[in-house]
Amino acid sequence: CVEDGLRHVFEAVLEPPDRRAMNVQFSSRLVRSRKDEPVIRTALTDVSLLKESQRLLEAVIAEQESFVYSISHDLRAPLVTISQFSAILTDGSVSNPEEAQDILHRIQRAAGRMDVLLQTLLEYSRVSRAELPMEEIALSDVVDGVLQEYQGLIQKQRARLEIQERMPSVYGARSLLIQIIGNLVTNALKYTAPGKVPVIKISATETERTAILSVADEGIGVAPIHHERIFR
Repeated sequence: CVEDGLRHVFEAVLEPPDRRAMNVQFSSRLVRSRKDEPVIRTALTDVSLLKESQRLLEAVIAEQESFVYSISHDLRAPLVTISQFSAILTDGSVSNPEEAQDILHRIQRAAGRMDVLLQTLLEYSRVSRAELPMEEIALSDVVDGVLQEYQGLIQKQRARLEIQERMPSVYGARSLLIQIIGNLVTNALKYTAPGKVPVIKISATETERTAILSVADEGIGVAPIHHERIFR
């Protein structure tokens, strides 16, 4: 009797009229009726909203952890540039006023880049990715700007650059595009086999509806065990 009764209840719950997927919590206990007869009381509770809230919370926490890791990497790059060029100015090796002026300009650009990153971080905390400002972007200008920003690190590593002269324009979020190109360039400079000169190749191809930007290097690569975390 219990099985027959529960079967009808489950059929109604598991196949609701609106065909909406549900998460159901099932509980049952044995009690005594007024006539002192054993009675099974069963409760079925729809916990779909609770489960969905838990799923969304877990997704938000994972996204925040990934974002903090990424932004800390991005903020460190301008600091490294400022530190390196400041050291050059203070060690007394620069005697040419024009060279010193050029170094100061590079420091100022790195500081400006950090300010942009902080402003972007504030914007990102207020809006979702879908709401980031989109615009037409000349890839050549973005790549040139990134390479100028990391010029000090490029010179220190004696890296060889192979950059496509003319690249297409794309439609996207400029701040995120600058960050990802910067990440790929700094990783190419950082993860190089000992004794080997870093080689970075940047190119872009255009199809009817898309553009493919390629940042390639001859570094040590990424071990398969780290692929899921990296490409997340």
